Amino acid sequence: MMPGDVIVSLGDREIDSADAFRQAVRESDLSAGLRMQVYRDGVRRLVFIKKK
Repeated sequence: MMPGDVIVSLGDREIDSADAFRQAVRESDLSAGLRMQVYRDGVRRLVFIKKK
């Protein structure tokens, strides 16, 4: 993640605000991992996050 990246989705949930992001994270099992779609420089990228 870099400054200016836009989080488009977390798992199967579309993210359109900071509140939507916080709620999606709260409701997710980060120990199992979570797919995040990020928009940067005109390109959508997939990032996988997991809590150790």
